[in-house]
Amino acid sequence: MTIVNTDNIKIGYAIANASLDIPAYRRRFGYYLKQRNYSWEVASIRKSYDLVVVHHSADLTAWQHYDRAKIIFDYNDDYLSFAGRDFKSFGRGLAKFLFRQWSKMEWDYRQAYIAMMLRADAIVCCSDTQETKARQYCSNVHQIVDMQSDPDWVSKKNYDTGTTFNLVWEGLPGFDGLKTLEPVLRTFQNKHNCALHVITALKYGKYLRDVVQVHTKDEITKQLKLKQVFLYEWNPHLFSHIATACDLAIIPIDMCKPFWVAKPSNKLLFFWRMAMPTLVDPTPAYIKVMDECGLDMVCNSPDEWIEKLEQFFGDKGARRDAGARGKMFVDEHYSEKKLLAKWDAVLASLL
Repeated sequence: MTIVNTDNIKIGYAIANASLDIPAYRRRFGYYLKQRNYSWEVASIRKSYDLVVVHHSADLTAWQHYDRAKIIFDYNDDYLSFAGRDFKSFGRGLAKFLFRQWSKMEWDYRQAYIAMMLRADAIVCCSDTQETKARQYCSNVHQIVDMQSDPDWVSKKNYDTGTTFNLVWEGLPGFDGLKTLEPVLRTFQNKHNCALHVITALKYGKYLRDVVQVHTKDEITKQLKLKQVFLYEWNPHLFSHIATACDLAIIPIDMCKPFWVAKPSNKLLFFWRMAMPTLVDPTPAYIKVMDECGLDMVCNSPDEWIEKLEQFFGDKGARRDAGARGKMFVDEHYSEKKLLAKWDAVLASLL
């Protein structure tokens, strides 16, 4: 794909957090802008542009009416999975409005995303599930996972275990998946000397985002009745060092919640880029890439979680093989060159 010439193109980027220190910026269009050295500015609804990229965290109730530029809607989570005009939908829309994330009140939370899709000239999403839904509202849909080229990134080299078998979980605060896996982990810990290492934010907004801040350590203590749980603050410099010091990564999902089931494969691809063997729950995205990679590390039941934890606990060769195959798969199919080319194709479809 030819790199688009943007010398005379004015690009705006609409995103809720202008600090540019959040994954939505660092791993998606912001990274693309940096690598291509394109000029851009934080988009203002009052200005004219040639192209505006609207992240789904932006004020969708305003940008859905914007008519002075081509719009790319970066939709990397499945907000259409939420119910329509129910109490929770109303509460989400009200919170967005009251805390000035949206400038207009939208009673049907989903409708703000649908209206944005209908307005968009192109949509970028991250999974087959998201793409299928997005194509109901826009014909120009592109599937692009997160960029994965943080500085100081390291890969796992040593697959020996010590006296403690170390599991690692990484993500934004919110531990529904770990809670569903808690009985399995408790059983495993009762049999083996096993520790769980959690890499996340140390504080987060549990209710209405930033309004009510809670300490992650306190929440983990309340929600997870496990032995040896260690908490680390996420940062791009040490994340991979901490993760690769562990023996096995886990990505449990609350399979009763459609929003989480529709999540893309980003987290699994991150662990594979570090050559980390990883067990996952059976979401469509995880099943797809596991099948493409030829790995049997999807756990379809609590019994299968126990079975596979035992398998990889006792087999260094299996851990090494899974890590190597995962890394080879990511390097071949999700290289930075290929992901940047996908963003090139999005821009080329509009400019």
